[in-house]
Amino acid sequence: MKKIVGLSLFALTLMSCTPFNPGGSYSDIEGRVYSLKYRMAIKDAQISVLKESVDTESKEDGSFFIKGLPVKWLTFQVSAPGHSLIKREVKVEPYGVKHIDFWLAPYDKVPDIQPIVFERDDNIWLTDEFGITQLNLTASVSNSSINNTTGTSLYYSYPCWSNDKSEIAFLGSNLSHRANVTDGIFTMSKTGMQNQRLVDLNSRAFSLRWSPVQGLFAFAMADTGSPDAQHIFIFNKPKDIIEDLTGKVVTREDDPYWSVDGEKIIYTSFYSTPPLFYYEEKPDTWSKERQQIFIMSKKGGKRKQLTFSGENYAPSFSPDGRKIAFVSNRTNYTEIWTMDADGNNQKQLTFTYSSRCNKPIWSRDGEKILFNSNYLQKYQSLYSSELWVIDTDGKDLKMVTNDAVHADW
Repeated sequence: MKKIVGLSLFALTLMSCTPFNPGGSYSDIEGRVYSLKYRMAIKDAQISVLKESVDTESKEDGSFFIKGLPVKWLTFQVSAPGHSLIKREVKVEPYGVKHIDFWLAPYDKVPDIQPIVFERDDNIWLTDEFGITQLNLTASVSNSSINNTTGTSLYYSYPCWSNDKSEIAFLGSNLSHRANVTDGIFTMSKTGMQNQRLVDLNSRAFSLRWSPVQGLFAFAMADTGSPDAQHIFIFNKPKDIIEDLTGKVVTREDDPYWSVDGEKIIYTSFYSTPPLFYYEEKPDTWSKERQQIFIMSKKGGKRKQLTFSGENYAPSFSPDGRKIAFVSNRTNYTEIWTMDADGNNQKQLTFTYSSRCNKPIWSRDGEKILFNSNYLQKYQSLYSSELWVIDTDGKDLKMVTNDAVHADW
């Protein structure tokens, strides 16, 4: 990507001592291996990269380093005495070192899990809090079973659980230039079976959320009438209608999330100058920051701004509805914050000093928060694709898995 001309002797000497990836075709992986049984690092764990003839062992502190892997999806295999072997799909990133932590479970202990659903490489996956067991739910989905025509595959994204966790809803997007398959909202069982299309969508959609009141789905979608606009929509399955909650406004809105009773929606609004909304509040009293968190009724009215300092986005309600987790950069780093449901008592939860963070989601018991972050990553990326979890008191931060975005718990 960058042409290097006239390197000095000092630069050449420095490069000879530093990992260098010509053209970004090869890169490095580092990380640690941990034991779920002992909750500590594992020494002499075996880390292999299948089909690449690469093998290494973890050091005393559980760390490992693998240099010069091809930049593509690879299968890692990790094992240690007394622990079950795991396999993991890993995307090797160009221009920097990727960090991955692996957790191994003992033979006699299966993790007591609250299943996590997430997106990886345009498919929907299922895993546990430690990333030990991972299942690709949509790998075997054929065009004939889920698409309305054949010939072009859809890319699956933004999975979310039904209220009772018996089903998963997700988006299917046709990213090719062929128009023979329509984007849409789909559902399937938690085992990946019984796939069905609920509705067609006429534009690219994002951030799907299933209401606690069955039959309602909130999502963001590009406005076909304006290339600069993205609105919040609701699909009402019983009535088979799609409603635009944003209205006739040229702005970008994203990250809808339902309240526990299904009566309200918190969301992110991108805007620059008023007037942008035509509701009860006066636009000239609102913050001029680029994106902030708002709350509104499920009909799109009674809008109220909850955050004002820095840029804030990706809100989610706690299971009891009293708290909201969100992302903020007000400290010049991108971290997870929490606040009361009315916007008061805003507190920083993580202190990772990261540049990218996204999509905090509460566990069903309200004791942990799942989120994406580029914490510990040394490769260049516009997105935070590693999945982390932390207790709501700010303790016990650990990586769940790699290359896992848009998760729901």
